[in-house]
Amino acid sequence: MTSKFFRRTFRNLIFRKRPYFAHLALTHRCNLRCRFCHVTERRFEELDTAGMKRVVDALDKTGVAVVSISGGGEPLLRDDFDEIIDYAAGRGLYVKLTSNGTMARAKYERLLRSRVDEIGISLDGVKGHDLPFSHVGSPILATLKYLNDHLPAGKRLTVNATISETNREEVEEILAYCEEHYPKARVWLNPVVVGEGALRTNGARKCRPDYLTTAKSETRLRAEFYNSGAEQQYREERFDWGCLAGDLFFDVKPNGDYWLCQDQPSATPLNVLEPEFAAKRAMVSKEQRRRCEGCLYSCYYLVQKCFEPRNWRDIGRMWWQVNTAPGGPEREAAKRYGPWGAVACLLWRGAFGWAAQPAPRAVALLMLAAGLSNGQAAARVENQYTAPGAKRWEIVEAEGPGPIMPLLKAEEESGRPGVDAETYGVRRRWGGTGGTAVVPGEAAGVLERSTLEFD
Repeated sequence: MTSKFFRRTFRNLIFRKRPYFAHLALTHRCNLRCRFCHVTERRFEELDTAGMKRVVDALDKTGVAVVSISGGGEPLLRDDFDEIIDYAAGRGLYVKLTSNGTMARAKYERLLRSRVDEIGISLDGVKGHDLPFSHVGSPILATLKYLNDHLPAGKRLTVNATISETNREEVEEILAYCEEHYPKARVWLNPVVVGEGALRTNGARKCRPDYLTTAKSETRLRAEFYNSGAEQQYREERFDWGCLAGDLFFDVKPNGDYWLCQDQPSATPLNVLEPEFAAKRAMVSKEQRRRCEGCLYSCYYLVQKCFEPRNWRDIGRMWWQVNTAPGGPEREAAKRYGPWGAVACLLWRGAFGWAAQPAPRAVALLMLAAGLSNGQAAARVENQYTAPGAKRWEIVEAEGPGPIMPLLKAEEESGRPGVDAETYGVRRRWGGTGGTAVVPGEAAGVLERSTLEFD
């Protein structure tokens, strides 16, 4: 990450609507025909290499900090993808590229040699073969294995799994497989977005996002504010989360056309290569946001929500998940000595060269402290309603920084009153003794999983 990235990130802490993130679709061509995707139905002329570099210049001039090469077809189909990546990185931008994982090995060798900061691979299952109609097949698994085994220091690898009714029961299997075979990768679970849109699934029904609360893995990325948003989006007909599409983030098509997002074109046609694009973009109507039924695309939702102070603890935890390894000294220090033990371990690492960039690392440590020091320990429990309004619970898994086992033991013995229980994103106050709590309105025999957090 460059000083420009951090300067612009700090800028957006104050000026929330300034452009920060841009999808750049190098092409709308793709070698797959995924059932949920309609990108290839709309074709665009593609700018040549020089044209794409001028687009990058325009995005930089507009003030974005992150360029994500995605939101269109398969970018590795273009032979100049690495030249475009290197050019954007040379401008000081954070560059991510998302691929379907099915291209020739030589393409991924070039990708690893490029200056890309983060590589995303789409994966929707680890068993069977459903190519070219979904991201399920051995070629994707082989690509992920290659990228994991050859990932250079300083680059990140992310597995993007879209969860729908077709693979909802496979979530734990996907996580376990990725943790075992791709330990350097971090897994993000995306609830399928339904409705009208280029990457939305027409005719499908929403999938209950309870797996976001219950699914566990040492290499899974998670944010409680995202889980809560997913639950709200599942319950509501229209999910209005204050979307800033077209301002904070926007999309650029292969010909340079500006779109509010990957689903919404600009009401007034506009191209990023037009003179005074930045001023014209600010004047374009964003009225479509009012009519949109809402989405939970993580690329947009996380970017916008990360600038809200109430979510900084989750952002700090995600930084921790990305930058520490399962079983590594930092995580072991956190388990044994609590969050500040982890910070001390990171500082010790820094004394021997880890903090080559002092300012960015200092910011990261502050984020870590925000994410862990408020550090609520967590445990997974199963609740069985024995009668309407009465439930018994059992601790089945514990995690989190700090010495939490005494807390769990006390909870198990006394059912300490005043504990917050979070069930699928809905906070409940409950107490009692002997592991029994009164929660009106639930039927007997219902089994649910919850997450307890201890202050």
